[in-house]
Amino acid sequence: MPQTLDFAQQIQGADVIISGEGKIDAQSLHGKALLGVAKRARAQQIPVIAIAAILDTGYEAIFEHGISAAFSIMQRPEALAKLFQHSGSHVTATAENIARLLRQCLVPKTSKS
Repeated sequence: MPQTLDFAQQIQGADVIISGEGKIDAQSLHGKALLGVAKRARAQQIPVIAIAAILDTGYEAIFEHGISAAFSIMQRPEALAKLFQHSGSHVTATAENIARLLRQCLVPKTSKS
């Protein structure tokens, strides 16, 4: 998908990219959009943060392919149906936490309050 959107041009000048998948695991190295995003971002030295419902066995392999960090949206153990039912609020909470972290890391020290 990134190749069809002229993605490389669209991300020029970005400080960071946040991308998501339902599940990230060892299979994520084989054809998922997340790796296409990471490849194009890496070429421009843009860090990529991944958000997923589930970080499963072998997910750490994505770090060797341009993903800087990965976060699961799960806040506590839940049945899969419940996780999907609350996925919107879980994604929002995870994104807000990432934004807080980025704000602390990206804002110049002289302008932090």
